[in-house]
Amino acid sequence: MPGELAVFSAASGCQPVIPGIGAGFRTSFTRWQGRYVLGSTLAELTVSDGTAAGTVPFLPAAVQTNTVTVNGQTPFGTGLAWSSVASVGGVATTADLRISAGIGETPVVIDLGAPSSSSRFLTEVGGLLYFVAGDSSLRVSDGTQSGTLKLTEGLGVTVFPSTDQQLVADGERVRFRGRVIATGEFKVYVSYGTVAGTQLAFGMPPGGFPI
Repeated sequence: MPGELAVFSAASGCQPVIPGIGAGFRTSFTRWQGRYVLGSTLAELTVSDGTAAGTVPFLPAAVQTNTVTVNGQTPFGTGLAWSSVASVGGVATTADLRISAGIGETPVVIDLGAPSSSSRFLTEVGGLLYFVAGDSSLRVSDGTQSGTLKLTEGLGVTVFPSTDQQLVADGERVRFRGRVIATGEFKVYVSYGTVAGTQLAFGMPPGGFPI
């Protein structure tokens, strides 16, 4: 079934703006350089200025494939970053982070191994891209494979952001909520973008969740 981009106003309700923008279920929606970028379950990224003529595929045709789910796209530098996950029979097999310099540009693909789901909460801070991988670890990337690190390695925690408690930018650092694997306690951690610079900030009172 073709998708469509629509807008809502109190006066006119929900009105289709651009019908027929692809058959995939739209997984994410963001603003980028004054336009809209939509992700899809069919590995499509569509960019739109709100008009039919200004709605085009973000990726080159050779990169548009029906093998992965694309979501979580976010501005990174002057380009765009997003997560994707390939699956077979509904089971995730591989996940990666993709970064493109712009419309029509082939993205850099950063292999994240085989987490159980796609990465979430992509957040740029200080020129670095932080995100929660499918294995619930906090990772950071400078846009290269060698510069992509698992920051919570050795901390004995899993990262538990939610829709209203995402990674929180705090100057040149990021705060996040972690669950101690051994005890089940929730604590707040801080990261400066290195393994050594990722550490406990403070604990939480019983039942306390916010950062």
